[in-house]
Amino acid sequence: MSGFEHDDIHVGETPAAPTSGLAALRTQRAKIKQKLHLDLLVPRYDEPVYVRYMPPTKAQINRVSDRATKSRDKDALAEAMLLAECCLGVFQKDDDGKPIGDPDDWPKFDKDLAEYLGEPSLDRAADVVRALFFTDGDIIAQAAALTSWAGYAEAQAVEDYEGN
Repeated sequence: MSGFEHDDIHVGETPAAPTSGLAALRTQRAKIKQKLHLDLLVPRYDEPVYVRYMPPTKAQINRVSDRATKSRDKDALAEAMLLAECCLGVFQKDDDGKPIGDPDDWPKFDKDLAEYLGEPSLDRAADVVRALFFTDGDIIAQAAALTSWAGYAEAQAVEDYEGN
């Protein structure tokens, strides 16, 4: 036997000593996760409108891309779907530059936002994205900013290069 009994192996979170580097790492990680979002300005509005996004996962990017390639309506559809999936809320800022309202109450790309936009018949989140943005180019640029911030632009470049 190796000297380790089955009862000695613990799976899960191990408490770190308060003075250890791991305790500081956990605290720092928790703070980063709490702030891990990106606020992007929606172009062309006189009174600025922002969308808060969480970072996309590789699985989301792949799933959205697969669904969009099967659609007859491919123009900026994948990007619109990705923005909708990653949206944490749509909001404006006060005069001090702070987001207005409680983030839990911000509309997402859903029926509530469609109603705010005067488009209550919109059912698909991607269509609500298209209603908020004025051009497909704006949608594509916003999705590019999001994926670049999340690190996928560099990862894709490496993947493309390795394929040669």
